[in-house]
Amino acid sequence: MMNYYENVNEDDKPGAVRRFLINAECRYVLYLKLYNSQPTVKIIPPWDVAIIMHAHMLSPFHFRNVLFRTLL
Repeated sequence: MMNYYENVNEDDKPGAVRRFLINAECRYVLYLKLYNSQPTVKIIPPWDVAIIMHAHMLSPFHFRNVLFRTLL
C-alpha cells in the first residue's frame, strides 16, 4: 500500500494522503464492528487501522463514547 503513495506525483500527494486517511478511518470502523462480532477471537488490526486507533485513543473520553455508540 505504501508503494502506491511513494509513487504518487508530488502535486497529488496531499490528495493521496487525504484518501489514505479516509480509507483508514472507514476500515477502523469496520474493524471495530468485526472485533465486536468475534469476542473470542483475537483480531490484530492492520497497520493503517492501528494508526487511526492510537490517534483516537489520545482522547480517552471521546474514544470511550465512540466505542459505546459503534459497538452497542
